[in-house]
Amino acid sequence: MASVKPYQFEPACSNERDSNNFTENNDFKINVNNRSGKLNWCKCGQCVVMMTHQESVCCQESEKVKQVSGIAGCVTHNVLFNKLVIDKMF
Repeated sequence: MASVKPYQFEPACSNERDSNNFTENNDFKINVNNRSGKLNWCKCGQCVVMMTHQESVCCQESEKVKQVSGIAGCVTHNVLFNKLVIDKMF
């Protein structure tokens, strides 16, 4: 009889990661070099200055997030975002 092993069905983790590039489904990369302390990369108008390059990503740089945010422009203006993220925090 086969037994269930811990983490058997979890996706494999790859340690090969470039910390200055994020890949969204291998479709494109977001280059986050030299972004910390600046806002010139923000496309939605709602981003804030972040401490690290990796945190400095605008919602409008992701095709999936742009689809969800719709005409709201910024994903934080989407009703679902508020219900699923903001309301859960408080």
